[in-house]
Amino acid sequence: MKKILVSITAISVILLVAFQLGLFGSKSILETYALEDMTVESMVLALETKTIDTTGLVASINSKFLVLETENDKVTVALPEDRFYLSFAPYITNTHPCNTHFLTSCQNELRNESFHVKVVLEDGTVLIDETLTSASNGFVGIWLPRDVEAVLHIEYDDLHVSTPIETFESSNTCLTTPLQLVKKDSLPQ
Repeated sequence: MKKILVSITAISVILLVAFQLGLFGSKSILETYALEDMTVESMVLALETKTIDTTGLVASINSKFLVLETENDKVTVALPEDRFYLSFAPYITNTHPCNTHFLTSCQNELRNESFHVKVVLEDGTVLIDETLTSASNGFVGIWLPRDVEAVLHIEYDDLHVSTPIETFESSNTCLTTPLQLVKKDSLPQ
């Protein structure tokens, strides 16, 4: 009995020290960046809009997970099974090719700008029809239903662009290069 009690005490001390040293890192990243009490949607919004200090953090989002990484740790948070996050960046002159969106490092040229955004399914159902503002990184993030094909329409002043989008498991979460804005009157009739 005494050996069991000593063993339990030793294991408890080892676990306590390991926890304090951050060796069970998943919680430490969430605590460090004040994300522990947020939904995944709130985490993504805070990271995309930089309402929290992300120094030392790399955050990316794919079709299934929000991935948070520091030099010593990595946490993977599952996205809702019925929702897909797409971050897109309309541009006029410069952009970068992107497939997986990095919430903490992707940058584009049109920052803190308002766009009229419309997302229309193949059957004509309108999912989004509103004015949205890009974050300080130049990206606009939207949540869409999974497993759909649609067309994304963006208007900015007298400029416009439309492109097909999809929200399947293999779909990209970062959309940049097809979103070069052009004059509305230069569109084919």
